[in-house]
Amino acid sequence: MFKFKPLVVAMLTVGAMQAHATDKSTAEITQGGAGQQATIDQDYKNGDSQLGFVEQQGESNYAYVEQRGRRIQTDTYQEGKNNSVNVEQTGENSFMETDTIGVNNTIEATQKGNGDTATVSQRGFDNNVETGQAWQGRRVNTENTVKIEQDGSFNTAKSLQSGTLGEVTIKQIDAVHSYAEANQAGNLNTTTIDQAGRNTAYSFQFGEGETVTITQVSGAGNFAESTQNGTQNGVTIYQSGNNNAVTDQTGSYGTVAVTQHGGGWLGQNYANVTQAGTSNSSNVNQNGGVWNRATSVQSIGSSDNESSISQSGSSHYAYAEQSLSDNYVKIDQYEGIFSRASSKQAGTDGKVVIDQQGSFHTANVTQHGRENGVLVDQEGSLHTANITQDGRKNTAEVGQTGISHTATIQQLAEYSNRALIQQSGGFNTATIIQ
Repeated sequence: MFKFKPLVVAMLTVGAMQAHATDKSTAEITQGGAGQQATIDQDYKNGDSQLGFVEQQGESNYAYVEQRGRRIQTDTYQEGKNNSVNVEQTGENSFMETDTIGVNNTIEATQKGNGDTATVSQRGFDNNVETGQAWQGRRVNTENTVKIEQDGSFNTAKSLQSGTLGEVTIKQIDAVHSYAEANQAGNLNTTTIDQAGRNTAYSFQFGEGETVTITQVSGAGNFAESTQNGTQNGVTIYQSGNNNAVTDQTGSYGTVAVTQHGGGWLGQNYANVTQAGTSNSSNVNQNGGVWNRATSVQSIGSSDNESSISQSGSSHYAYAEQSLSDNYVKIDQYEGIFSRASSKQAGTDGKVVIDQQGSFHTANVTQHGRENGVLVDQEGSLHTANITQDGRKNTAEVGQTGISHTATIQQLAEYSNRALIQQSGGFNTATIIQ
């Protein structure tokens, strides 16, 4: 005996209650056994709204649902092996929900219209999901929603959206390796990817006011990449384990926040941030592990940008590069040994601040232009600070506390520069060249 899920029963009940108000077409297929196939094809000519329900139990099942009209609803449920679901909906306010339990399941869903919702749940191994929500004719999609949840191993989820106010949510848990990809074109869209295991996540957004949040936990070898093109976009990436994060933003008023935790004694975290435009901000925080690498490059017509890198542990490397004017860099390296911080600025009114604590750290700063400033503060022992400024009306300051430090400031312009080195402790060396 077969029973529809509570959601299906609720929709059937609502359909019965509202039969007098609108014309509805309802198609229901229930199958048990192996080698079954189910096909539903509904057209708006047969009713104001279309309702399609498929339930299959067994092995090697296939379900295909195609609907055209308004207020379309599809619900599919499969339990078994090698199942496949294909749903195509054309119209406004379409809704689809599919649930598969088994092995080697594949789901493909295409929706064309406004206010569409796709919800997918898979439990098992080797699952694959692809959803597409796109333009219908010359109209632009609005307020479409995709929700994908996979619980198992070797999962793949892909989503494509075009329009405004779209939302994509992908959740993958308890996976040996999961792959998630979200593509959005339009304005004010949102992507959220949540993964647990050894995971890979890609997000591509083209438009204004876009946001993406990627969370990867409890895994080694996680990879997250975000690409955004437009203004007022935002990226947030959180990773724990041995991780790699890459972000690329083109436009103005963009924000990037990358947080990486752990990695163990032999663990490595990588963060690479690239921004092109004005008034952008980048914040990278790496906590724990060794040999972490953080790079922030803000260039190609970039001004009024801020870049912040914070690292705790040993043998880390931080690099920040900026061009044009009114830019700011802050690098903090706490505790540990043998970490390096480097910054390069070209333009006017640039500021670089580097704070290092521990032993055997190195700070290197190069500035080209005028009215720039550098402040390096080092605490501990055996630190090295090197500052080179090419231009006029620049300032450079180095403060070193502890023993066996070395500080060198070179200012290559002919006039109006200021250099200051303050050292407390013993066996220190200071050099200023103007």
